[in-house]
Amino acid sequence: MNKGILLKACVCVFFSVVLLCEALPTPPPGTDPKRGGLLGQRTCSQGLYPSARLCCLNCPAGEHQVSPCSSDRGSSVCSECPMGTFTEHSNNLHTCLPCTRCRPDQEEVQPCSPTNDTVCRCKSGYFCALEQPCEVCQRCRSCKDGEALVKSCTAHSNSECAKTPTPGTPTKALWWILGVSVFAVGGVFCVWVYKKRNPWLTCLPSPSPGHSQQGATGHGSLEIAQNAHNVMVDIPLLPSEEPRSDGSVNEDDPGLGSSSSETSLTVQMPPPPACPVVFRCPSARNDDDSLLVPLNGEKSLKLCFEYFHVDMESKVHKRFFRSLDLSDNAINNANIEDRVYELLGVWLQREGQVATLHHLLRKLRDLDQNRTADSIVEKAIDNGHYERVVIPPLSGKSDE
Repeated sequence: MNKGILLKACVCVFFSVVLLCEALPTPPPGTDPKRGGLLGQRTCSQGLYPSARLCCLNCPAGEHQVSPCSSDRGSSVCSECPMGTFTEHSNNLHTCLPCTRCRPDQEEVQPCSPTNDTVCRCKSGYFCALEQPCEVCQRCRSCKDGEALVKSCTAHSNSECAKTPTPGTPTKALWWILGVSVFAVGGVFCVWVYKKRNPWLTCLPSPSPGHSQQGATGHGSLEIAQNAHNVMVDIPLLPSEEPRSDGSVNEDDPGLGSSSSETSLTVQMPPPPACPVVFRCPSARNDDDSLLVPLNGEKSLKLCFEYFHVDMESKVHKRFFRSLDLSDNAINNANIEDRVYELLGVWLQREGQVATLHHLLRKLRDLDQNRTADSIVEKAIDNGHYERVVIPPLSGKSDE
């Protein structure tokens, strides 16, 4: 009785949920604020952007969009970037990007123009490493007493100093040469001693059981003696015995007999051990982000921007976009709700055809955001935007 009531209640709840979901309004395609219009981009080729149901041409570099086109593949209404702003590539931005202002510890190398951002560098005596976000210029290192300048300081690298060797003191290179020589001689000596104590290390052709050598000449006797020495078997060399005229054998003959002018020997040798050589190659890693291949070119990369917006924590945004060499002005002026889409779009326009998903994932992993990167990779593969190239492992074989 209780089971019947429970089953009826579950059926009622299920149908209630279905009716509620059908009653919810469905937003029109391309109006999802979180996607930032990415769905509409599926129907527009490169150099075009979606507007309603049309594909409009991007504005050229140095301009921004005022209003979209009125016909399919038509030109947008564009306006030149005002003073203090720029756009480096063709775009559909509503406003131009603000120019970077050089900090007090920097000097201006190239002023801002409508098509190029300001180029700044550290002042003389200061540097900022290229592989790190240049937030503060650091003072160049000065060589101390007993050190010599090896490399001068530049705007992107520190000075390099080395200790000055005193007269009569071996240099570092000489110590390396002596150390390598000692290890090499010691290794050769150890191998020689090991082989002397283990003669079975020598790989010899393994004769079949019961194999014998008969009718050995003087040259054959030397060969047998040499083989016997290699396998630690002592076999005496017998002198040649001339047969008598009556065909009898000399009584001093040790029982081996002789039917010709040369001694005939039968030697029983144990087979030497086999020496298999096994080559094993490490299997290739199939979890490397560089093996991801887009299935629809640049469209696959744009469709993955949604996963960065959903999975990446907001507290990581500034560090992530700084690692992509975006200026603080661009980051701070971006719309908070659409910051990820807008800044990734700026990065994509700047990089052009060299932009890859692998580059974005590597920046996340450098910031210890491995879980976020793994989630983005999984969604990109599951939704058919990317696939991973599988490299088969190389297996070694042994000769027996």
